[in-house]
This record gives sequence, C-alpha cells and structure tokens, in this order.
Amino acid sequence: MMRAFRILSREDLHQPVDEDRTRGGKLAVAGIEQGHRRTVNAIAPGPVATDLFLNGKLQELVVRIAKMNPLERLGTPEDIASAVAFLPARTAAWINGQTCAPMAA
Repeated sequence: MMRAFRILSREDLHQPVDEDRTRGGKLAVAGIEQGHRRTVNAIAPGPVATDLFLNGKLQELVVRIAKMNPLERLGTPEDIASAVAFLPARTAAWINGQTCAPMAA
C-alpha cells in the first residue's frame, strides 16, 4: 500500500489550486480506479509553539491565538510528529483524502 501526505501551511490553504497541489489527489483516485491501495492525506497543523512562530509576537496575541484552538493551546512539534508517524502506519490504512487540522484556517 502506498501512503502519501503533505504538511500544509496556513498560506497553502489560501492559495489557488494548481497542478502540483492536486497531483496527490489525482494519484489516489487513479490508484482506486486501478485497484491499487493508495492513500493521500495532508496535515495542516495551524500555529505551533516554535521560535519561528513565537518570535516577535506579544504574549497577549499568542494566548489569544492559542484559545482559538479547541484544546486552547498551541500545537507542539511533538503533536505534528505524532500525526506524521500515524498516517503512514497500518492503523491509518482506512484514512484517505483527509486534511488533519486541529482548528479552522
């Protein structure tokens, strides 16, 4: 079984769809049509507590952004790593065509 996924940024979610961004979905559909077992998923983690995200932001803003998440916290690199480890695993074989995201973009 082939499993593919992409980690999306907030900017990816607001860009027009182009050939590169639809290639994975086309591969998944082609695989289903040909009887192959392919899954294609994406991870859109939202704000993650890293230096890249936190630098230059007031603590007030960081707290407000964190509260927008259903868990009322920023993601961590470990959260993202867990999702990246899970999607290719056999236990995720039934998941296909999904974007894993903790919060609305």
